[in-house]
Amino acid sequence: MVSPPVTLMSFFEKWQNTAVGTWLELLRVAWRLVTFFQDSVSRVTSGLRVPEVRMGQSDLPALAFGVGSAWLGDKEQQQKLKRTVLQALDAGFRHLDLAEAYDNSHVVGEAVQEWLQKTGCRREELFITNKVISLDSDIAQVCDQLLKDCKVDYFDLFLLHCAVSEENEPFAKPFPKMWEEMMSLQAAGKVKDIGVSNWRIEELQSIKGAAVQPVCNQLEAHPLLQQRGLRAYCEMKRIDITCYGALAPL
Repeated sequence: MVSPPVTLMSFFEKWQNTAVGTWLELLRVAWRLVTFFQDSVSRVTSGLRVPEVRMGQSDLPALAFGVGSAWLGDKEQQQKLKRTVLQALDAGFRHLDLAEAYDNSHVVGEAVQEWLQKTGCRREELFITNKVISLDSDIAQVCDQLLKDCKVDYFDLFLLHCAVSEENEPFAKPFPKMWEEMMSLQAAGKVKDIGVSNWRIEELQSIKGAAVQPVCNQLEAHPLLQQRGLRAYCEMKRIDITCYGALAPL
């Protein structure tokens, strides 16, 4: 009797609980991410709307245009950023992701105002995220300056950028105090929703008794950095995960 040939399916079943199986699962996750972004970019470049998901008080465009580390530099680099933001908006991006640490909110603000005047679109058609890193300072004053730099009246999403300073040192101000200041900003109408970025479970637990919980936790997330425990905690607490660096290892 001739033995039946080994099928691909039986091969995968044999290795699914091994290290090879783990890598195959990572590849499948990576392929789903690539497919999602290819579809999103296709929608953008064809002039269609980027897919949106409901988060907090707003519909969040699932694909954002970030203005972070790639754009840090001299004035010439900032002018390149302005042109690129204009091109991104023309292409269909409606979500811009900024931060105090990037030191270019004023450049993005110039681009946004120029684009709004050119197109006749309203501010409400854009989703603007900004993040504060000077957490030992008066967070309200930092927010006011970022709003002035961006030339807008409110942010759709405002985040505490990190649980440690830019020098990788702990902040003197306790996390619950920081969060109280964030809630005050939301109550004042300066920001629609508030959240955190790069927070671990222990930082999230420090504000678990607050009347308002973070709408999201923005993390580096991709197949090689899945952070399953943190994701499970956020899901249990109904804190959405937004990610950066999704395609970083590919």
